[in-house]
Amino acid sequence: GRTWGGYGKIGLGTAIAESSNVYFANLGVQAGNGGFRWLSDRMAFNRPITLLDSADGKIQSAASRLPGLKARDQYGLAQMGIGQGKLAVTPLQIALLTAAVANEGVAPVPRLLTGQKPEALGRFMSNATANKLGVMLRRVVTDGTAKKASQLPWALAGKTGTAENRQGASHSWFTGYFPFELPQLVVCVVVENG
Repeated sequence: GRTWGGYGKIGLGTAIAESSNVYFANLGVQAGNGGFRWLSDRMAFNRPITLLDSADGKIQSAASRLPGLKARDQYGLAQMGIGQGKLAVTPLQIALLTAAVANEGVAPVPRLLTGQKPEALGRFMSNATANKLGVMLRRVVTDGTAKKASQLPWALAGKTGTAENRQGASHSWFTGYFPFELPQLVVCVVVENG
């Protein structure tokens, strides 16, 4: 019997904090195929990511898929804008995006061994963009959909998400980093059917 009036006109910060599908669906349509192609190239989509390259061979992740769509497929663009539809990402891909935000825009090469030297995978975004996104991700924890995480003993920044699942209940996601002021650790957790 209750009604909800919605958020009204909101900006990116509130859209991220509240996980506004309407905002991101519109953003996906505005970005268009060209915008998604640019993101795909810049952020290591559509190719496997090497976790370890040794004399014994390579260990690689599955490739995240950010496919091209037909020019008039506004529904498909809206779905990709909210992280659904034909978009498929690995937890590693999301962890790398989160690490880029925490690391002033530069994504690190994933390391499996403590002796591996830190290397840069590439610049995913500018320093200014990373800093702005970091403040918004902190707001997700202090005031948004991840507010329960504010009860942890560390100040962290993060993002919640839901991935539809054709075979059952949706999957729940959380990605984040801490401590917020001097990031040391990135986590990405998927709870299947949870």
